Amino acid sequence: MITTSVKAMRVRLFVMALAAAILAAAATPGAVAADLASAKASGLVGETAGGYLSVVAGKTVDAATDRLIKDINLQRQQQYRSIAQKNNVSLEAVAALAGKKIVEREPAGSWVRVNGQWLRK
Repeated sequence: MITTSVKAMRVRLFVMALAAAILAAAATPGAVAADLASAKASGLVGETAGGYLSVVAGKTVDAATDRLIKDINLQRQQQYRSIAQKNNVSLEAVAALAGKKIVEREPAGSWVRVNGQWLRK
């Protein structure tokens, strides 16, 4: 049987790992970050409560931006999976918690998808 202090320690480790994943998910190198920032500022790309980037409904992106979204989402999924395995929780639970935090941190004017609806913060 797991004691309360061990459970609390697991929760703290999980939260710390998730925070690291969120920071890593938000940190993209040089030109990639500029391209992502530009796509977000143009209202083409937004963050979702599911923890991944997506093209905003009704918008279209070029092939390079589409590839960028897929690459970043793949990197996020790998980070989420690693955290999930280390903490014996589902990938979906980690992605959802990360998505909640990412959406909260998006600046005013950003597009975010929450409960299936695109909203401008």
